[in-house]
Amino acid sequence: MNSNTLDPYNLFSLQHELILAIGTFNNSEELFRKFSLRAIKTLNLKRIHIIQSENLDLEVNNNYFSIPPSSIDFIQENNGLVRYRYSITPSETRFIEEIKCKRAYIYCFAVKDLGYMFFERRVKPFEASLIQALVTPISRFAMSYANKQQLLLNIKQKETIENISQNLEQDKLKFETILGAINDGVIAINNKKRIFYANKSAHKFMNIEDGISSLDRKYYEYFRLSNLDDDVDITRELELLAIQEKKWAPDKPVRFKANNAPSIICEINVQEIRDQRWNAKPSDHYHVITFHDITEAHKMEQVLAWQALHDPLTEILNRAGFDRQFDFEVENNTTEHHALIYMDLDRFKHVNDIGGHLAGDKVLKQVSDLMQQEIRDTDILARIGGDEFCILAKKCDLKYAKDLADRILEKIMRFRLQWKENIFSIGVSIGVSEIRPIDNDANTVFFRADEACMRSKQNGRNQVSLAHQFSDDKLYEDKINYISYINKSLSTDENDFKFVLYQQKIKSMSEKEKDHVEILLRMNYQNKIIQPNAFLPTAERYGKISAIDLWVVQNAFEYIKKNKDMDVNVNLSGNTLSDDKAMEQLYTLIQQHPVEAKSLCLEITETSAITNLSKCISFMEKTRELGVTFALDDFGTGLSSFGNLKNLPVKYLKIDGSFIKDICENKIDQIVVKSINEAAKAMNIMTVAEYVENQSILDTISSIGIDFAQGYHLNKPEILQLH
Repeated sequence: MNSNTLDPYNLFSLQHELILAIGTFNNSEELFRKFSLRAIKTLNLKRIHIIQSENLDLEVNNNYFSIPPSSIDFIQENNGLVRYRYSITPSETRFIEEIKCKRAYIYCFAVKDLGYMFFERRVKPFEASLIQALVTPISRFAMSYANKQQLLLNIKQKETIENISQNLEQDKLKFETILGAINDGVIAINNKKRIFYANKSAHKFMNIEDGISSLDRKYYEYFRLSNLDDDVDITRELELLAIQEKKWAPDKPVRFKANNAPSIICEINVQEIRDQRWNAKPSDHYHVITFHDITEAHKMEQVLAWQALHDPLTEILNRAGFDRQFDFEVENNTTEHHALIYMDLDRFKHVNDIGGHLAGDKVLKQVSDLMQQEIRDTDILARIGGDEFCILAKKCDLKYAKDLADRILEKIMRFRLQWKENIFSIGVSIGVSEIRPIDNDANTVFFRADEACMRSKQNGRNQVSLAHQFSDDKLYEDKINYISYINKSLSTDENDFKFVLYQQKIKSMSEKEKDHVEILLRMNYQNKIIQPNAFLPTAERYGKISAIDLWVVQNAFEYIKKNKDMDVNVNLSGNTLSDDKAMEQLYTLIQQHPVEAKSLCLEITETSAITNLSKCISFMEKTRELGVTFALDDFGTGLSSFGNLKNLPVKYLKIDGSFIKDICENKIDQIVVKSINEAAKAMNIMTVAEYVENQSILDTISSIGIDFAQGYHLNKPEILQLH
């Protein structure tokens, strides 16, 4: 089973879509069909199978059927699942197991009061977080299905609700029998707006104990209804809409508040019941109102919605939540002056490296609290990156924003955190940009503040810089255009906007191994080649780097198809390795090229690998089974360690060029390279030397025993011919 998880916002959206499919159908068969079709479409399923267990209470026998219908008997084909058919009716809804069949993945769920539901899915498995998220909508479906089935059964056995007025006292007992066990609240009101019947659940909803209060007052004396969004009272709309439309089922849930009781969140349905007697008068008609309590489900939805837009550590807005409000304020502002304050903490990495992530989390939480103390209620604070924060200061001039930034700077400079035997201090670089009524592009404003923050860093850190206005806007627009260039390069073959791939040889130092080719990315803009360091930072900031990685791998496979004996290296960014969706897309792409995958080597840096070590190792192990090999790039600098190397399933180790280019003159570099090479050999890992720029370097690394060499002395990057 895949252990990856989806982000909370996507899980919430999926759950919400399936729950909406349940609706308020009175027919249990229609309810099941609609729910199944929505699940098939939403989850990309082949088919849903139902094994209905015997249920004496609902008069249901053992039964098997599928949606859409299948010519193949699911039970006979999968003998291992037969045991579920004869199990007792499940007492709870839960996930049972994943079964890999010869043509599909089967996900088995026990469904309370119904039996067993099997999701048949082709191509690839579900993620673990998705499986757990499905339990909630399936549980809601099961409860609604059983209620509808029970109601249908009782209606068949008893007189229908429409005939209740023929003999009110006698039919009231029958009515109690039909609806007494239903979890939904059911009440009936006559033409004088008085309640003449309520089932047990309705008594509970209205906070009425059986036998204490007689139900002879108007319905709005027992409870009130209001909108969830604005809390506007809509109680009277219930009867007005019911009279005009004959029925009423609001699209959105409502708040139900009984006297002296906590409010609950309900789905409501109002239906007019006509008296069928030949001499019945319009005044004999009445309305039946059902309330379905979704309080817990609504709370869960609210939690998931909050998590999608907030940082769980600091409990302030995250990047997605901030962008939503920031974009709205900038694009809809026509009269006010606002300000954006962009803050990047200095020396924060030092805290993480020495004190660990717990110390780093403590710093982030306390710094967030310090900032929160300085801003107004109308201002918006967000954590938009690991150690980056933003404040949208509303309805203020530039002087107020500058003063606010200065106060935050002063507080952070005085900040100290005692952690075990260490005392940590940090700094902050701040950029401030005015937001004018003429500014209607949020990206331009953001880049102005970002640029000002970078200027603070370059000028010595721990200071506030104001963004240049007016004259420098063309500079920001040029930077923003990289986003447009990237999007067009990913989606068009026009000459003006196109990624270009280059190749550089990785030469084997012995005849035992064959040469490799590393694929390098460039951008062609109006016949000018743009180096990756110009546009890749923008791609990373705006979430395009994973799409670029996938584009390069796809084209690498096309190159391998035409050069079958060539082994090809492709670099992967750290963003792709930390993105569950991107890694899943990459794995699918590799699966689709089983022959070419055996000639592909993916290069990753150790820093990006250990950031999500367990996830990265799992991906590498799974991908290696398809024939892909891995190289650890830039080894020897930063966080590099043989301990990390021992845990990563890599075949090649690329020694950072900073140790290679001076290896002939610098004895220390020689010692480092020798030790790296010896350790790699002990772990059956082959080594690659970068920056081989002359014959002397080539001779030196050859004497050390390096396996491969790469650099301008061997060949310079040249255009990769794909066609």
